[in-house]
Amino acid sequence: MKGSKADQLNTDIGTSVLTKISSSMKDECLDNLMVTNQRVEFQRNEKLKRYFQKASSILQSIKSQQEEMNDAEQLKSADLILLQLRLRNMEHKIKQLQSSLKIKITRLAQEEQTLLSSFRNICKEIALEEIADIDLLTEQASDPRANENAVLPVAIHKISGSETKRWTEGGNNHKIIEQLVQEIQSFKQDVRLSANKV
Repeated sequence: MKGSKADQLNTDIGTSVLTKISSSMKDECLDNLMVTNQRVEFQRNEKLKRYFQKASSILQSIKSQQEEMNDAEQLKSADLILLQLRLRNMEHKIKQLQSSLKIKITRLAQEEQTLLSSFRNICKEIALEEIADIDLLTEQASDPRANENAVLPVAIHKISGSETKRWTEGGNNHKIIEQLVQEIQSFKQDVRLSANKV
């Protein structure tokens, strides 16, 4: 019986020791597990924090780039609007210049027609006067009774100044008169043709 009690006591003591050891190990394991969990949680939180910071940085960069793009687009739009306004202003000025040029061209054309008409009238008057003078000179030069000293030098000077020297030097007056009449008639015909062309 004594042996059995001793064995039972040893068993109880062993069980108690084992229980205490087990409880102690359990607490230690729990503590270690808790510490490990806390460490894992901390590391995970740190990783998540870094990931969040990195993601925030990327998002901020994207936002900045988007703002820059928006600003650039706004500037381009503003430049485009400004260019369009300038083009419209230039088109308006060009239309004004075209209108002004048309008015000036029309006015110049009218002035040109007026001047041309006046010039034609003057040319015709001059031509008619020349024809009248030539007719008178021809008539006087052809008249044998005319005063040769008064008429022929004037007629000769009308046709060619060099003939005056020939007249003053003397010579065959009848040949000179015939040549003079021919030249006067030829010149008269040329004047008439010129007057008709004007």
